[in-house]
Amino acid sequence: MKRSGKVCYTEGQNIVVEWRFVDGKSERYQDFAAEIGRLKVDAIVTASGDDPIIAAMSVTKAMPIIILTGSDPVARGFVGSPTHPGGNVTIPPNVLARADKVIR
Repeated sequence: MKRSGKVCYTEGQNIVVEWRFVDGKSERYQDFAAEIGRLKVDAIVTASGDDPIIAAMSVTKAMPIIILTGSDPVARGFVGSPTHPGGNVTIPPNVLARADKVIR
């Protein structure tokens, strides 16, 4: 689906979202990451800090991991640089712009 040159996703029509919530139990990140890795999803999107990023990175070197929140991804070694992350971890431009404002 395209609207104004952008791809539009509608859950249940052209995208399936596999939601996972740890409900304050950070030990569940690793279990969820392993489960999602077995599902062979097209991408993993992380939020809620560094723990889910670390868990996702531990189960795949191939599936794209998209970081929405967390500490400085370069300093933590999640990406090589904001504009050239390398590997399978990336930061969307809108998140990168927000992070750049916070870091400055």
